[in-house]
Amino acid sequence: MIEVVYNYVEDGIDRSGKRIPDIPVAWIILHRKNENRKILGPCIVDTGFDGGIYANPELSLNFEGIPPEGTEWFYSAGDHDIECDVYSAECFLLRSGEETVPLGKVRVYIPVRLEDLPEETIMGREVLNSLTVVLDGKNLKMGYEKLKQRTP
Repeated sequence: MIEVVYNYVEDGIDRSGKRIPDIPVAWIILHRKNENRKILGPCIVDTGFDGGIYANPELSLNFEGIPPEGTEWFYSAGDHDIECDVYSAECFLLRSGEETVPLGKVRVYIPVRLEDLPEETIMGREVLNSLTVVLDGKNLKMGYEKLKQRTP
């Protein structure tokens, strides 16, 4: 089994002064074969998100000017549904140094409304369900036996 281990990231304190639990964060590289650019960054592992990669403002800028492949709607905990443009990209986990682990093609969801962009990029179950994921409160362990090629 190939395994990648990341330390949780300390998140700090909420608005009421209560400490927020540390967060499991993976480091990914997204690569679009059509364009000659690779995007590197952290993303929060969130089993409550149905999709693949949910973009934050910095990630969304990398898709600016590129026509989306489709549109998807997500339910929000607030008072509206969230409309997202959908893109696809090859995804890799950053292991140690410059070593990467290929995860295959994933869907990247970019909210149409600026207010719906989160502070952090999120990795959801479309990606996580193809991996063995262990959350132990200190480390995030992600692994797989043999990854099957997925198409979004």
